[in-house]
Parts: sequence; C-alpha cells; structure tokens
Amino acid sequence: AGWPHLAGQVAMEAAAPERLNVTAYGSAALLAPRIQALDGVFIAARREVAEKLGFDATVFDGWHLYDIDFSFRAWLQGVRVAAAGDLMLVHASSGGYRCGEWELYARRFREKFAAHAATSEPSIQPEICSILVRSAAEWRALTAARLALASGTPVQPPR
Repeated sequence: AGWPHLAGQVAMEAAAPERLNVTAYGSAALLAPRIQALDGVFIAARREVAEKLGFDATVFDGWHLYDIDFSFRAWLQGVRVAAAGDLMLVHASSGGYRCGEWELYARRFREKFAAHAATSEPSIQPEICSILVRSAAEWRALTAARLALASGTPVQPPR
C-alpha cells in the first residue's frame, strides 16, 4: 500500500552491539482498524478464520506474500483486520523487497487479485522513523511516547 496506509512497528538487530533498530511505520495508533492486508512478522487470528481460510501453499509456496494473501482474503471475506501499535516484535531478518523472488510473488498476488486491483501502483516509501534503542525499557518508552502523541495525551519525560 505504501505511505500513508501503513501501521505498526518492528525491530531488528542493529550493527551496533546490544542495540535494536526500531522502525515505526505510519500510524502510531494503539489499534489501526480497517486494515486490508498485513505483512506480518506476527499474525494472530481466530481459530475458525485460520482453519476456514488456511494458507494458499500452491500460489505462495515460498517465503514472500503468503501473509498478505491470507490477511487480504480474510478482509475480502468481511473479517475485521487490524494492526496493533503497541506490539514490540523483534524480527530475525531485515527482509528484502524488489529482489527476484519477492517480485515473483508480488506478480502472483497481483494476478490472483486482479479484480481487486488498486487504481494506481503502490509505492514503497521510507519509514516514518527508524531509531536505535539500547534496551527494552527504552523501546517501551519510545512506544509509549508515540502512542501518547497519537492520542493527544501529553508526553511525560522519563525519570
């Protein structure tokens, strides 16, 4: 989807010792409702939804876009899909877009959902912010500050 239709945050190990690189995407809301698809480090689903939809291992038989396919099909079925802004997840990989394999699965996704195609090509835009943190406590404080700012609550300085 690209900017401004992004929500969430994720961290990856940083090159600096004992640091995490936290990247915040789009909305800093505690909950971003009305999401159409998730590129998921972590997906939680009701058991009945997961069992009904399953993963399409025929079309998405590799590493990329199986999560977006699953969540988009859920949205098409009328399932409420949302992103939580307070989850603090560490991903073991920084991933990679625009590589040959990603392009293959992106093409498969576009073909599978051609009837639901957007009127314009999505663009991958820079993240809102990416910051190095030294600890889980520092990350919690960053997350709390982002959520407070998004809700209009005054941000309390750390003690």
